[in-house]
Parts: sequence; C-alpha cells; structure tokens
Amino acid sequence: MRKHYSQPYIRNSAPRSNNRWSLRETHATPGGHVVKQTGEHTWLIEQAGLVIHRCNRNPFTGNRIFALSSGDNQFGQDFTLHEALRTADRLIAGRSFQHPDY
Repeated sequence: MRKHYSQPYIRNSAPRSNNRWSLRETHATPGGHVVKQTGEHTWLIEQAGLVIHRCNRNPFTGNRIFALSSGDNQFGQDFTLHEALRTADRLIAGRSFQHPDY
C-alpha cells in the first residue's frame, strides 16, 4: 500500500535527451585547424588524423581527462578540451607535445 503524501510527487531529474550535441558541429583549434565532433565524447582533426576523446572523471580527483591519439599512438592527456586542441596544434606544427616552448 502506498503512503499518502500531502505534496504531489515530483521528479528529481529532468528527462534525458540526446539533442545536447550535433554531429554537424565544427570547431577549430587555436591555430585554425578544422575540428569535427564525431560523437558525444570524440573530436577529429582530419588534417592530421588526430582524435581527442573525453574520458571518464578520475574517481580520486574528480578531474575530467581529454586523451589525444592518432591510430595506435597516444599523445598524452590534458585536463581541458582547449589544452588538448593546443597540444594538437603543436603536433601539427612539428613541435614537442610535452614542452610547449620547443
């Protein structure tokens, strides 16, 4: 038997929708290279064949990680999408992805 509450039943969360992102969106790196969003958690820089993937949050720190890769090559992890795009610019320009000054 259900208890009778004086207040009406209210949902705690809004209904989920997949309309938060669109596969037709294009972005650009700070250097001007075209970036296409291919999924909810992935971006592709076709000119260089680089993929940026948004990973799960770290359970200890709560930080979200953006991993940069090309095929089987992994180019490290950044904490924001903007940092990952800057790293992609450095890779395209032939500079070191670990040391921004080189």
